[in-house]
Amino acid sequence: MNFKWIRSTVLNEFSADINFSEGILLKNKFSGFEGNITGEITNSQFSGKSSGILNGWQYKSYNWDSIYFKVDLINEGLTYFELDAISTMGDKIQF
Repeated sequence: MNFKWIRSTVLNEFSADINFSEGILLKNKFSGFEGNITGEITNSQFSGKSSGILNGWQYKSYNWDSIYFKVDLINEGLTYFELDAISTMGDKIQF
């Protein structure tokens, strides 16, 4: 994981790059995760973006080959959300 925080009196900027070769999500194994988060806080107002891909997630009896996501936030509001998922059987979910 790579993390950076730049702070000044008016502006705080942060970013993180995340790369896991394997892990557990919701008590179920996955084989890889790559993602990033960026954001800033200006005069108590937050905006940020996050995107990534989760590979080989075995959620209970269902196996997801890949799940891609992208999210944009402003304060507590979700301004953009994208999700593309495909299972090892070829099933797809897209928002």
